[in-house]
Amino acid sequence: MGAGGGAGVLTLRRDRGGAVTWDGPGSGESVLLLAPHPDDETLSAGGLLQRTLARGGRAMVAFATDGENNPWTQRLVERRWRVGPDDCARFGRRRREEALAALSELGVPAADAVFLGLPDQAMTGLVLCGNEMAVDRIVSLLAGRRPTLLIAPSLFDLHPDHSALAVLARLAVVRVDPGLRPRLLSYLIHRSPRMARAGSADGPGALRFDPSEKEKDRKRRAIRCHATQLTVHKRKFLSFADRSEIFFPGEPVPAGDGLHPVRRVLLGTESLKLEVELHPRLGAFGRPTLHLATGAPGERRSLLFDLRWKRGRADVKDFLTDETTGGAALRGDRRGGIVEVPLQALSGTRRFYVKLERRFGFFDEGGWLEVENARREDA
Repeated sequence: MGAGGGAGVLTLRRDRGGAVTWDGPGSGESVLLLAPHPDDETLSAGGLLQRTLARGGRAMVAFATDGENNPWTQRLVERRWRVGPDDCARFGRRRREEALAALSELGVPAADAVFLGLPDQAMTGLVLCGNEMAVDRIVSLLAGRRPTLLIAPSLFDLHPDHSALAVLARLAVVRVDPGLRPRLLSYLIHRSPRMARAGSADGPGALRFDPSEKEKDRKRRAIRCHATQLTVHKRKFLSFADRSEIFFPGEPVPAGDGLHPVRRVLLGTESLKLEVELHPRLGAFGRPTLHLATGAPGERRSLLFDLRWKRGRADVKDFLTDETTGGAALRGDRRGGIVEVPLQALSGTRRFYVKLERRFGFFDEGGWLEVENARREDA
């Protein structure tokens, strides 16, 4: 899991399925959980936060957004059709109050809750636009609070806000002084049935944390504090109270496991080749678009192109300027194929992120995949 600046001792036991049973953070550990929206903190790690506090540690939660841009749920809760900006802001304040009430049930004091105020349902735009403000806020949080363990969403989560926050968190961690850099665990909430069949929740490398009955009861009470969301998702949300909490120390390799539509990455001397397997579904359908987010602080950029297989090639566009930066070769059909992008278009960056987005639907075809460019020559 990496050392970090104050790593605790892990108690681990391997299960038959490949997952490792984890007893939680060590005594006195400082944990910071990044939640895209109010409710994600309890669903993902309500038991773990309790265990951290019970062992004399510190549990902190940073909410990226207030969950204010949720108009259909708001219409049901408030029994009103028209929802304007002021109404959304009011709904966001209500969700903040629910979050603080849930944390109180879990034993987390309000002083250890931080609201970053990032835009709900627009986190992907922060990644694609190279928004440094969002990354800087997380860097400041890590430097100021100094957690030894950071828990963030998975890059592979199908909710765009979750996977985008995963990218922002990783960009922030590498900017922290190595001596203060926390260990990183990720959690996966939104996944397709195909991902579930692939065993993504308990496969090799996963850490399975099993809350006690007392911790489950408190987690259930905390979930009930998110009353606005229970209007729509009551059975689904309450089911999280009886589940194991699954965490990943780093992201699994996607090849062959069904976690990401990019099944294989090949870095040649002049090009990047991606083997793509596509599975449209009700929540994500229509023409697929491939995004590449690249670059270090101050020089980040994003590229995109549609996967129109019949044309055999695609113009690679700059997300911000719409200028053509190169061409991608396409070989395949609607079920997938091989995508080849010249490395010149990637500006020699050390690390970049790949995402497949569908034209229609709330969720993504796949979250973000991190690719390390080991061939980059540092200046």
